[in-house]
Amino acid sequence: MTFPIRSVSAAGLSLMLLLLMVPSGCAGQGDIQPGVGAAGIRLGDGRNAVEKVLGRPESTNTSAVHGSRNVETTYLLYPSKGLDVLLEGDKVRSVFLYSEGVDEHKKYPGSGPAGITLGSTRKDIATALGEPSARGLGAEAELWYRYDAGLEVTFQSDGTIHHLVVTRPH
Repeated sequence: MTFPIRSVSAAGLSLMLLLLMVPSGCAGQGDIQPGVGAAGIRLGDGRNAVEKVLGRPESTNTSAVHGSRNVETTYLLYPSKGLDVLLEGDKVRSVFLYSEGVDEHKKYPGSGPAGITLGSTRKDIATALGEPSARGLGAEAELWYRYDAGLEVTFQSDGTIHHLVVTRPH
């Protein structure tokens, strides 16, 4: 059996190559990557890189950290996108991803390892990611999990996610 060979335009070839190079969420990774980043932002990126991807923040909050290190921290707030970015100096230290209504944020729409989302529960997280490296207990339930790979999960009292933090590995 023979197949006809058709010419492919340069634009068509470029599109095919681009699609092959862009990481996809189909492999179970998603855009939330512990210890790496989320929403197209990578830990260690500069503020200009963040604003190139997310646009100008809807608001900011800056404070100076005194002590052994004199470092300014700035939160770039994007409540309509469901996230905030913490800069230490001019570099991304952490990315905060929120559930609907938390601190007036929309729900962050992305997904992470094993398909976890902001709609996942405490049980979903434990099943997908295994035992946390550390956990914090509240009056009635475990309030947070920390994974040394660079992910922190804070839960609401009903076991649903309050927010996720992508941070440096511990």
